[in-house]
Amino acid sequence: MIIGAQSPLSLGGLSSAPGCKGELVVGKSVFLVAGDRSLPQSNLTCFRSDDVGMTWQKLGLVLSDPVPRADVGDGNLLRLPDGDLMVVYRQNHTSGEFQTRPEYGIRVSVSSDGGRTWKVHSTVARHQDDRAEISRGYWAPFLFRPRSGRVQCYYDDEDTPYRNGFHGHQWVEMKTLDPKSGEWEKETTVSRAPLPTDLSRDGMATVVETSPGKLLCVLESVSTSPPTVGDLRSVTSDDDGKTWSWQHGSRPVVYQALGPYHSFCPWLLPGPKRQIFCLFATDEDNQDPHRAGTPANRLKLDIKAVRSEDGGSTWSKPFLVYAGTHHNYLPSGAVLGPGRFLLSWLDFDLGSLFSPAILYQPR
Repeated sequence: MIIGAQSPLSLGGLSSAPGCKGELVVGKSVFLVAGDRSLPQSNLTCFRSDDVGMTWQKLGLVLSDPVPRADVGDGNLLRLPDGDLMVVYRQNHTSGEFQTRPEYGIRVSVSSDGGRTWKVHSTVARHQDDRAEISRGYWAPFLFRPRSGRVQCYYDDEDTPYRNGFHGHQWVEMKTLDPKSGEWEKETTVSRAPLPTDLSRDGMATVVETSPGKLLCVLESVSTSPPTVGDLRSVTSDDDGKTWSWQHGSRPVVYQALGPYHSFCPWLLPGPKRQIFCLFATDEDNQDPHRAGTPANRLKLDIKAVRSEDGGSTWSKPFLVYAGTHHNYLPSGAVLGPGRFLLSWLDFDLGSLFSPAILYQPR
């Protein structure tokens, strides 16, 4: 039985530039990293809920950036085998003294006491532009630990394609953490358009392991033929992320809305019996089309999902999860039990919302 989200719970003043991403369930507790608007500086703060998102306790400060209008966010959490919490985030400086030479970074912090205190762990990627005419940023990092054990970080990268002659393109890159040195290494291009003549705007990666060593990555992309619209595509790896299917021309569409409408920001959730759910935001039902590249807060977006029962080879028709104000974005979720998920998304009108929705209920 498939049902939609019911009675979402507002998180009030929490924000993660702009919304929470990738909450983490540990035992009976849910952790998230979000911005705390009560603080004067751009920040990321850890919160915990012991009642499935009904109430939240503020724990420790992950990051406080003294640079005015610093762009910090995408606080994506992972629990390590020793119990430590690891969070990855973007930390970008693009205004004020950084306006002509923007600085971009993907960084990681860890907590050994359940989120109460945090320390900087490492830098996944960092660079500073020598010119600001073309964006060369890093965005939307995602932490993943396959069964083989080594932590991976996926992220949007505009700098690598720029340095390779693809100005204005964006690829999904991935690095692996060396547990001995604490350094991120073996940079791999996870997704880009196979044909160099096609525009690549690949990002917002989310990953699940469908069988030992086989990874499925679903990402936000753009169509390769007019009209240019945002769509969802997938790439796969059969060797724990060392190589990816785009290199062989395989980057199939998971979902593309009809007409001039878009699909954005996917999030994968593993379900029972090899099922995989993919949450995403789309404007396809709201009869208000906008060109690709329009800021998300100007679009009329609803949260939908598609389901795969064969490890991501094929996908169901979409079903509505939440519409509300039609200003929804950045869906994500965490597994509460077989087929039960805690879902979150950003409502640009109401702030971040949570819903203990059941996407799938076994008969």
